[in-house]
Amino acid sequence: MMKRHTLSLELVSKSSLLYGLSFFCIVLGIKIVIISAFGSSVPFWDQWDAEADYLYRPFLDGVLRFTDLFTPHNEHRIMTTRVLCLSLLELNKGVWDPMFEMYVNAVIHVAVLLVLLFLLQKGLDEAMRLPFFAFASLLFAAPYGYENILAGFQAQFYLLMLFSFSLLWAVYRFGGDGPWTAVLFVAMWAFLSFFSMASGALSIAAAAGLLFVRRICGVDRNGSSLLLAIVLLVAFVVAVAFTPELPLHAGLKAKNLPDFMVALLRATGGGILYIPLIVFMIRVLREPPPVHDRSWFVFSLGLWVFGQIFAISYGRAQGILSSRYLDLFAIGILLNA
Repeated sequence: MMKRHTLSLELVSKSSLLYGLSFFCIVLGIKIVIISAFGSSVPFWDQWDAEADYLYRPFLDGVLRFTDLFTPHNEHRIMTTRVLCLSLLELNKGVWDPMFEMYVNAVIHVAVLLVLLFLLQKGLDEAMRLPFFAFASLLFAAPYGYENILAGFQAQFYLLMLFSFSLLWAVYRFGGDGPWTAVLFVAMWAFLSFFSMASGALSIAAAAGLLFVRRICGVDRNGSSLLLAIVLLVAFVVAVAFTPELPLHAGLKAKNLPDFMVALLRATGGGILYIPLIVFMIRVLREPPPVHDRSWFVFSLGLWVFGQIFAISYGRAQGILSSRYLDLFAIGILLNA
């Protein structure tokens, strides 16, 4: 019986690896085709100032300071994108090539999605894994996020997802009850999330929210978890305080509650698209699973998705369905599935 069980686990692992490899090849292949056909080596939009003038020129002149990596770009502090850009410049022997950036960004995005799929599929029955990966392949192969695909300076969206998902997984898995190295990872992922995009602050809020919800539901009474939740909450407040306000972008924000609600309804398909996720989260609250049940990870992702939607509905109400934001919204569609 034990041998059969072990063999079954091995088959599940192999099938998941096959599905994951298929997903990676399909989605990355489509991105490469799009970049090859429509990409351009001519820098676009923010690349002229944010990359050429404020990053590469001082770097090549030898006057770029470490603190310059943390200076604001609009409302964001995109340290991780700047580090990536400088790394690619060095790898490419000092040649700035936006096409090279696009290809690397494509690999990062698909790799991040693949990691998320593997984390989620472990909670599924074997029979559901093939439909899950097939749906994900169709969902993420569609080029709705073409602005991010065809602009080398858009890695911040993918890096935000990478560090946010890592943060939420670490908090779900260990809370405050793991080894000290786990706490260090939580701190690192939280730091990198915020210094990828301003909405990384909401990743920290989602992590704190998960810990507080589990405590309120009575499934995690650990004192260390409460302390970590408080520290994350303070970190969220500090992150929001350090987020710049730009008068130039005031016209992009929701001017009143009706504006905000219209943007919110447009982002969620009138709310209909997110009914499955909302029902799931309510069920988790009404019938809380054990502290290490994978449902809590999905719950934290739900908090993250709704945080992103609410923030963009307020901060970019006039362009809520801009292509660059759809890569974030697509995670919500995956969760609903």
